Amino acid sequence: MTPRPRHATPVGAMTLCVFVSVACGCAVIQQAFEEPVSEMISVTCTVAELADGDMATSGEVGFRVGDSGQAMYDMITIRLPEKRFVRHVDVHALRLAGFSIYVPHRDGRRRLTWTGSELRRDTIRAKVGAEVEEFYLHVRSAEVHPDVVGKALAGNPTSIQMRDVNDYKPALIRELEVFARPE
Repeated sequence: MTPRPRHATPVGAMTLCVFVSVACGCAVIQQAFEEPVSEMISVTCTVAELADGDMATSGEVGFRVGDSGQAMYDMITIRLPEKRFVRHVDVHALRLAGFSIYVPHRDGRRRLTWTGSELRRDTIRAKVGAEVEEFYLHVRSAEVHPDVVGKALAGNPTSIQMRDVNDYKPALIRELEVFARPE
């Protein structure tokens, strides 16, 4: 039997070292590519307070009653000064529980890129991931007080009946920050 040299490393330890090195190396490479790829850009919006740069103000996203007697939240249009690749948008919410992000599609319709529901954070980062000159934020639900009688908006907001309209409040958003790929 040949004695084992003292400098030999067990196979399991070597495998672990290689795995950790690869994982850390990939994370460092990924971070190097992600850090400088976004810059905040100025935009205009159909609700002016959402893009005024002042966190003290808030924009109100109301809803209207459709022909069928159902209430629907208004769609917000966010316009860029020029066509850019928008990575994400940070939505600083006050009273907002669910929304979706849409981008225009070549066929004239809108394509869903991000959706979130039952949101309870002050700032929500929503992925856009498209080269656009404008995109859309569609509020689906707003936070309501637990004492509200009727349906909770966390469900399906398109099922709000005319009798329920007085029970709901508009959504409130402090600010939208749009981040695009640098030019």
